[in-house]
Amino acid sequence: MFVPDQNQLHALYIFRCGELRVGKPNEEMLALLAEDDWAYLSRLKDEAHERGVPIDDLQMIEEDTAEVRQKREAMVPLAMRRVLRLTPVIGSIDALVHVGARGALAIVDVARELPFLEVLDFSNLTSLFLADPYQCEGVTGNDVIEAICRMAATHPSLRVIDLAGQPIGTIAAHHFLELLRRNRRIQEVQFDRDAVDCRLVAYIEREMRHNAALPRVPPVLPRAPSDSIKRLPVHDRKTVQEQQLLRRLWKQRLVWATSCLWKGSARRYCTPARCRQRRLSRVPAVFAVTEYIFFFLSPALYARKPARAGLS
Repeated sequence: MFVPDQNQLHALYIFRCGELRVGKPNEEMLALLAEDDWAYLSRLKDEAHERGVPIDDLQMIEEDTAEVRQKREAMVPLAMRRVLRLTPVIGSIDALVHVGARGALAIVDVARELPFLEVLDFSNLTSLFLADPYQCEGVTGNDVIEAICRMAATHPSLRVIDLAGQPIGTIAAHHFLELLRRNRRIQEVQFDRDAVDCRLVAYIEREMRHNAALPRVPPVLPRAPSDSIKRLPVHDRKTVQEQQLLRRLWKQRLVWATSCLWKGSARRYCTPARCRQRRLSRVPAVFAVTEYIFFFLSPALYARKPARAGLS
């Protein structure tokens, strides 16, 4: 039986966010994909082997404090959870979480790789149909519903889909009906029925009662990683070496911005042409954009200087 670890799921989520052009990965989802002990040691072990340094040195550089270790120990791997629900990071626990239609598609792709998942709870998300009036060829709410049903049709353990609060219409309801007939393990689909024809609702309820009456059989769990997992790097988090480089770039740009502001010529120096001339060729390509942003936004960054000059 294959169970993906936190690093693999994190890499998949970030990759899908990039493919779907998600503006910013969801913080609540990233919290569920935070490193546990296994993922942390696996990443450090690979980097220590690659760089030829002891793991203890990397832990010291990363400032592996007792508080950080306690958080890792308390982390439950997402692949071992039976319920997928985004808990608000900031504000009330009952607050709605905004992910958008594209962000929801990325989360659905991760849910497909969770072998023990029984409940997919999207009831606390803002409407997936918010941007539908402004879409021309983009992702609509019905596209997300179709993706959920397509994923659930072949999922080995999924039993409940909770979309309460979403303005479901006739097209989405037909997707639910087809799903209940294709995968008899799905016993319950919760959704708002105000805009759905009563006869269609009756058909859906009949299929749910039929599925709930069937005896539960053990799920057939995957024995090998899926193609989505195979094609991705095992570790897609910032390594210690990358964190060191980002810290150096941050400090260098702060010093440079300070001198520019002191001379009153920051605006004259912060031009794209000069940014491209500032030794970007000596920095790995993955950090070229980072250095460009630091040059271009140095005054703003200096005005909002964080408590600790570093990125982790």
